[in-house]
Amino acid sequence: MRLEKVLQMLTDPDARGHSISAIALKCGFNDISYFNRVFRKRYGCTPSDLRYGRREPDAALTATG
Repeated sequence: MRLEKVLQMLTDPDARGHSISAIALKCGFNDISYFNRVFRKRYGCTPSDLRYGRREPDAALTATG
C-alpha cells in the first residue's frame, strides 16, 4: 500500500513541489535506499524516472497492486 501511495503522489501534479525523498518519508519509508530498491523492483523503474517521464511503471504490476 505504501508503494501505491508513493506512485500516486509521484504522478500527481500537485505534489511536484515535494522531493521524492519527502514523499517516501511521508508514506512511511524511513530508509531511502530501501525505498528506491523496492520501488524499482515493484515498478521496473526508478522513482525519478517515473516522475520526470523517462519511463512508465510496469502496467501489469500497477494493475494487480
